[in-house]
Amino acid sequence: MMNKIKLNWKTFFLAIAIFLVGLGTGSLLTGMYLKNLFQTLTSRGPQIFKPRIMTMLIRRLDLSENQQRIVESNLKDTFDELNTLKKRREKVLDTSIQKIEMELNPQQKNRFKKIVEEWKKKSGRGKTK
Repeated sequence: MMNKIKLNWKTFFLAIAIFLVGLGTGSLLTGMYLKNLFQTLTSRGPQIFKPRIMTMLIRRLDLSENQQRIVESNLKDTFDELNTLKKRREKVLDTSIQKIEMELNPQQKNRFKKIVEEWKKKSGRGKTK
């Protein structure tokens, strides 16, 4: 009877260990997938959504051919403007980083560059120059 109880406990702990390893692996892979998906969406910009938006508007609003051309042109202009704003935002951030660096001593500059690299990596902007 005692051997059977020990065996059951060993089986139980083995099952728990397998479950925890699977849970950890699943969480890690899901995190990696979501990070990659987010970086893909942010790097390609809002243009990635244009076909979906057009399809949805055509179906739900029953747009005529003329309306479709006008809406598509409007979306193109909107996405072009958003892309311009994104580039402008990055330029403003880079200028701000340069201004801050000018006020730092060499040791602080090194630490600040690491901080900026972390920010850029988290935001999907890549590495520093």
